[in-house]
Amino acid sequence: MAAVAGQVAGLEASAEGAATAAAAETAEAMREAARVEAALAAMPRLDVPTDAQHRHEPFRPVVTYMCRPFFSRGVLNEVDILRYILRNYNVTLRVTTFQEPLLEVLDLMGHTDVLVGMHGAGWTNAMFIKHGASAMQMYPYGWRLSNGAMIRGANYREIVLASDCPYHEWVNHRPGYAFFRKIDFHQRLGIEPFEHPGPEVPRPKDGLPGSPWVYQNTYVDLETFGREFDALMAGARIPKMGSAAVKTGTLRRLRKELDMYIQEQVKESANVEKLKADGADIHDVKYAENILAESVGMIPDTRQRLSQALEQLQSALDQAGDDSSPEVRAAREEVEAVATLA
Repeated sequence: MAAVAGQVAGLEASAEGAATAAAAETAEAMREAARVEAALAAMPRLDVPTDAQHRHEPFRPVVTYMCRPFFSRGVLNEVDILRYILRNYNVTLRVTTFQEPLLEVLDLMGHTDVLVGMHGAGWTNAMFIKHGASAMQMYPYGWRLSNGAMIRGANYREIVLASDCPYHEWVNHRPGYAFFRKIDFHQRLGIEPFEHPGPEVPRPKDGLPGSPWVYQNTYVDLETFGREFDALMAGARIPKMGSAAVKTGTLRRLRKELDMYIQEQVKESANVEKLKADGADIHDVKYAENILAESVGMIPDTRQRLSQALEQLQSALDQAGDDSSPEVRAAREEVEAVATLA
């Protein structure tokens, strides 16, 4: 009996010890929670504006340009096209080859407001374009037949129209802007290349429609492209940037350019002085002085061009009068920023 009583007493003592340890852990956890709460309460409050106070950036339409990354019915001066779009329109420009994963293509087309690109199989993806977007299919020289029909591409036009999308076409009308690869003639026709034929003759031996220039590459004439693209954007209700916006961009670029040259002058001057003070090799000093001279030499010309751009923008602002549009406000802010330059 005594042994049993001892075991019971031992168990009770162990239970009391475990309960004490658990209670201690619980108390420590509560103290830690209290410290966290106190720390959170001491943090500065974030002043979140109400919905009425929010000021979002204006929505920018998305223009998607479809690139053919190989020399077969490609565009030889795509950079000029992209530059034209960005210089004249306040848009988000996307460039795609449609070789991305399908989900990325679906997301891109679902957010595209304007689709532009040379005729090709990539236009099959137009089936994913959102309803109401606009599209312009580009064609090489000679693709419009004498009856007004296209050699190819009507199927892609129907895909676009099925999504209730306004549809435009641009056709290269300048034979001097058409270029081809000899291999396309050899493989398709089995004949030597010759001067650009009419769109009707000759036909490829394999029965494919069109002339041997089906695979020609095109240097895009920006004058005719610009007119058609501007009409496309006008139909999509995407306004062309006014002269103030263009001049503001020019002034901003020159301001940053001048600031860069001034900083380089300070940096390179300090470098030359340090080399001289350290007794560096004469050739190293001469090299550093040449770099300094290049930076210094760019400042007068850049400052002059900046002054001319400032005068042009100021003239545009004078004509704008009391206009308080975002375009004019941005122009006035840029004028003030230029005034702070030394």
